[in-house]
Amino acid sequence: MPGDGPGVTYARSVGFRWVPIVIVVVGGVLGLAVAGFPSRRSDAPIKVQAVASSTTSTSLAVTRTTTSSTTTSSTTPVRPAGEVRATVVNASGVPGSAGRVGAVIKARSWDLKAPRADRPAQDATVIMYRPGYDNEARALATALGLDPGVAAPLDAGVVSPDEADLAVLVGTALAKRTN
Repeated sequence: MPGDGPGVTYARSVGFRWVPIVIVVVGGVLGLAVAGFPSRRSDAPIKVQAVASSTTSTSLAVTRTTTSSTTTSSTTPVRPAGEVRATVVNASGVPGSAGRVGAVIKARSWDLKAPRADRPAQDATVIMYRPGYDNEARALATALGLDPGVAAPLDAGVVSPDEADLAVLVGTALAKRTN
């Protein structure tokens, strides 16, 4: 403008250079606000659902739901309890705890095999599974009131896969609960 000094012209030209950047930043923030900020809340946990059958046993199904632009669901059926061989190992140091937990397992129609020799005491209960029986291990954990995360691959040094599909190593926490 006529009469303006050289500093005013420079200030106007520098100020206008930032306009596109400000528009992009503001537009991005508004876009995220409208579309929703990304979060892990949409991740669905593994759900274990009981499915009643006409017999006295209960089968369980493990479902994992994934959320994206569309929702998909995958259900892996779990073998009926009577078709899964389970054994109990006392790893609690509490005499008789393997028998008490075994009675609970047998009452829920699992195929209970002879208990194994005692192991050194440990606090946590672990349900070991042979390959292909991980869903059944999580179902048994749920039936015993445990977190399904206690399932772990079978250690052949504890129980041979030929002897049982699942091995419940009863820890002190579960032994105290079943006393």
